[in-house]
Amino acid sequence: MEPVAYGLKFAGEFTGASFLRADLTSQLQTKGINATAYAARLPGRHLAVIILNKDAEQDVEVSLDFGTGRTGAVETKTLHAPALDSREAHITRSPETGRPSATANTP
Repeated sequence: MEPVAYGLKFAGEFTGASFLRADLTSQLQTKGINATAYAARLPGRHLAVIILNKDAEQDVEVSLDFGTGRTGAVETKTLHAPALDSREAHITRSPETGRPSATANTP
């Protein structure tokens, strides 16, 4: 598959979701990172955040605070490609799951 197809797989994870009003993108761009972020509540009431790092020079490190009283796990998936204009890519899942106030690295 080409990277666009993988991007569509990521977007598919928002199927049936309601987007949340959160200005995550400007917080990343204020730090000089070319990235876009979206947050949504999935049909099962779970929260999802997708961060698209379009910055060829640096990885993105984020700290997500889901508030107090949340239970569950944080799962991280990363889309890897040799370059931003690559015709090949793959998705990896982090072997570790974190807690809802975990820090995640997003290359």
